[in-house]
This record gives sequence, structure tokens and C-alpha cells, in this order.
Amino acid sequence: MANVRAISQGGATPQTEYRPVHYLAGICSAMIMVEAMESAAAHGGAITGERIRDGFYVRKDWVPAGFEGVCNPSTFTPEDHRGQMRVSLFRAVVSGDTTQGSVAELIRAGTMKLEPVTTITLERRQDWLGW
Repeated sequence: MANVRAISQGGATPQTEYRPVHYLAGICSAMIMVEAMESAAAHGGAITGERIRDGFYVRKDWVPAGFEGVCNPSTFTPEDHRGQMRVSLFRAVVSGDTTQGSVAELIRAGTMKLEPVTTITLERRQDWLGW
């Protein structure tokens, strides 16, 4: 989480401000892209779309360096660009009036919180490929 906190610190809102679940997913996606671009540069010099694509293919169960325990492992292949098949489910727990502020304010006040329920790993079915 140290790297996530450092990234969060650079934003327009304080590090302690509520960050939605998608914020973490965005950080993980961006860091995977960074490493794919680094791989492209290391294996041929030019950072082109083709070399970046190939940089995605060179790793299996890939977690960006420094984001272990934060980012789910991803695997990309020429046949399947779905990096992850894990879906984390959360439950919103509400303990008061939610008309009195934004989600961030309600989270900060303790009126709302997100509680992890489970993580499901979906099948890598071809008919769900989508492209």
C-alpha cells in the first residue's frame, strides 16, 4: 500500500480522502501498462503499440512490482486479452442518514463503509471472450 499512498498523495485531494474501489483498479491498470512499456523499450528500444502488446504477453500471473497484495495477478495472451477473471464483491454497510453528504463524506464520518464479501474466479470461457 505504500506505493498506492504515494500515488494518492499526488492527487488533488488529501491522501486520507476516500478512494473508490475503482481507484485501486486504475492504479493497477496504469502500472501494468508502465511495465509493458518498459518491457517494450528493453526488448527492441522503440515503444510501439506492437511491442507494448508483446510486453503484456511475456508474463503470467503478473502483479506490478511494488504492488503485491494490492493488484490481482493478470495474464494476457494473444488469444485472450482478459487480464483477470477475479471479481471481488463488497457490501455497503449503512449505519445512518445518507442524505447528509457525499459518499466520501459519509465514508469519512463512518455512516457508510465497504465490507469485503468474497472474491470469485470466473471461468475463462471462450463464449465470454467478447471480441
